[in-house]
Amino acid sequence: MTQINVDDFLLEVERPARYSNNEYNSIHKDWDTTDIKVALAFPDIYEIGMSNLGLKILYYIINSRPDTLAERVYSPWVDMEKALTLRSLPLFSLESKRPLKEFDVIGFTLQYEMSYTNVLNMLKMSHIPLKSADRMSEKYPLVIAGGPCAFNPEPLADFIDIFIIGDGEEAIVEFLDNYKKVRHLDKQSQLIQLARVQGIYVPALYNVSYNPDQTIKEITPKYSDVPAKIKKRITNLENAPYPDKFILPNLNIVHNRAIMEVMRGCIRGCRFCQATMIYRPARVRSKENVKQLLDRILTTSGFEEVSFSSLSTSDYPEIYPLLSELIEKYEKEKVSFSLPSLRADNFSINLANLVQQVRKSGLTFAPEAGTMRLRNIINKDITDDDLINSIGAGYKAGWKGVKLYFMIGLPFETQEDIEGIVSLVKRLKSLYKGLNLNVNVAPFVAKAFSVFQWHNQEPIDQIRAKKDYLKKHLPVQLKWHTMELSFLEAVFARGNRKLGQVLANAVENGCRFDQWDEHFNNTAWQSAFTKSNIDPGFYANRVMGQEEVLPWSHIDAGVSQEFLWTDYQKAKNMETTPDCHLACSSCGVEECQMDVFRKIEALPATLTQLSQHRTILPPMQKIRVKFSKKGEAKYISHLELMVMFNRALRRAKIPMAYSQGFNPHPKMSFGPPLAVGFESEAELVDIELTNYLELSTMIKNLSREMPPGINIMEGQEVPLVTKSLSASINGAVYELIIDGQLTGALPAYAQVKREEGARIELQMQLPLGEKNIRPDKVCAEIFSPGYKIKQIKRIKLLFR
Repeated sequence: MTQINVDDFLLEVERPARYSNNEYNSIHKDWDTTDIKVALAFPDIYEIGMSNLGLKILYYIINSRPDTLAERVYSPWVDMEKALTLRSLPLFSLESKRPLKEFDVIGFTLQYEMSYTNVLNMLKMSHIPLKSADRMSEKYPLVIAGGPCAFNPEPLADFIDIFIIGDGEEAIVEFLDNYKKVRHLDKQSQLIQLARVQGIYVPALYNVSYNPDQTIKEITPKYSDVPAKIKKRITNLENAPYPDKFILPNLNIVHNRAIMEVMRGCIRGCRFCQATMIYRPARVRSKENVKQLLDRILTTSGFEEVSFSSLSTSDYPEIYPLLSELIEKYEKEKVSFSLPSLRADNFSINLANLVQQVRKSGLTFAPEAGTMRLRNIINKDITDDDLINSIGAGYKAGWKGVKLYFMIGLPFETQEDIEGIVSLVKRLKSLYKGLNLNVNVAPFVAKAFSVFQWHNQEPIDQIRAKKDYLKKHLPVQLKWHTMELSFLEAVFARGNRKLGQVLANAVENGCRFDQWDEHFNNTAWQSAFTKSNIDPGFYANRVMGQEEVLPWSHIDAGVSQEFLWTDYQKAKNMETTPDCHLACSSCGVEECQMDVFRKIEALPATLTQLSQHRTILPPMQKIRVKFSKKGEAKYISHLELMVMFNRALRRAKIPMAYSQGFNPHPKMSFGPPLAVGFESEAELVDIELTNYLELSTMIKNLSREMPPGINIMEGQEVPLVTKSLSASINGAVYELIIDGQLTGALPAYAQVKREEGARIELQMQLPLGEKNIRPDKVCAEIFSPGYKIKQIKRIKLLFR
């Protein structure tokens, strides 16, 4: 099949920019001359998948190889799935619009168990058999998967050919090198050869047997040269490849900013947390490495915000000097910095104050439990006083709100622990009048390789009773996760291969986007379990024994099961385990780097003063730029267009003027918004500058930085006191191409320019502003039913 043409029906879907591609910095390699084709698949919508750092890293690494291309595909929203199904079209990649079936490898990122139905649905939409056993013909791609959920791969074992366990930077390169050598073999031989690569798990090469009570008896390889245990990959973060050209999205995404991973892993040991174990050992990027990478990222992207990525940013050893140097360097460029995953201590509050000296929107803390007794059990070393003092320091510094995250149904929890949440929140409300406090609760879910992996989830009715108690007694707004959804998450987090049939039945029942409340269908899920003759409570509500063979027992995550069991017993006795940087607990992980975490540099005395003196220079020049918006750029909304111009101007090093106030914005004034799907060759934007620039220089530099479909046509200098474009423009002229029949005489504002068969070319002059009339709405009045709009283009803006 050739490339799929979606232009004819993209306007039928809610957000066509999800599927239009041509984002700035996206990579388009020649299909015919590139040897290996990889589709990187994320089982959720574009806005979530485009925010995933792992996918960005893999995209960069694979496309850096001359013999391989990587293209992206995200789970289409239900409206796009309907549009494709109606036309019998398969799911396609963004870059080349090729069907996924034509790729050599499809690689799924697994971040969340409740995305599994989307994985299967994406294969189904691609016209690819769901089960690995039905894809043994060489005409089908290899389907691989990785990510945190791969540490218990068994629920997806029937559907995935290969799992990559652990860090992917080196593993994907070694996989591709070996795949290139064996791709001429039959599929079974390919799998056997690839299974010898460290970190690669091929489910089809292992037998799983069961005891009469349905627990697992053993998991054994079918062949002697297939490893009995699959050892995870660990990457040296300092030397790991990292993308220096982030793709700039064509619509707003969840994390629409530069992401800089400063640290991987965690030095803490929260017993409910999977990430703290599977990402051991904790590793860092040096300060100089971070600075060099960030400089290239900001130069090639124009991002105005940087988020430091890690499980606990305040544990990064050089965080204060790093921020000091970055704030000083990028203050004039108005680059802001955000620090997720801060701890409830004064150290973190000082960090938060440092990076948000002007606009203090909100702080987020995760005490997880309402009493110190339960926090000791879960090994969360935060006291009530720590939390109260941290929030108090933030309150005095001007922070407007606080979010608190708790879990309910934790191991060995009592009613007193639930009441402790209420007491703590009431105490905070009484101490800090006017503080906007929000509380979020989620049911505990046991995960593979967490200390609590053996522990059960409480039955839904018990969890619901605790939630209802909090809702009744808390003096603040309460948000909670859907109980039934958390139950299913617990089922698949500790599930075995038998759940594969449940997944297949659920997809057949229409389950997809289960993590979205509006699409979660618990009735369809219960039907899937009933049809499969499987009790979901066996996986979620049962305490597993020490000697039991766990579904993930053949995966080596580095942390020993002996350590995890010992720590689990300590939890029962309310004993804590010290953080890794304080004392080694002999968890079994090799290549620890704890020495680098044992010294955190202090805050220089001048640093807090540095970020307080932000200068806003006055505008000295105003340039009016005319530009066109055509091709796939027509699917970019007006708001996204404003962001796009801001980043292009930043990349072009054009000295923009900024507004005053708490949240400075570049001083740009656009003409009237153009509807999504309309093209234009007459758009205008006024840009105010703090320094005089030669007009030709500015236009040349800006033109170089524009994404495909947006072309700078010309520019002119206008007086600084010129009225805004929105106040000056009151009409527009449009050209339309329509397939259809006119109902009669045209109104005075429209005229036929050309008529050829059923195709009619019109021109309309319509008002903008308060009396705005859209040309597509006019078509509904002057054409007979069944007409089709082929093109609407704005060709002129009319001034008052």
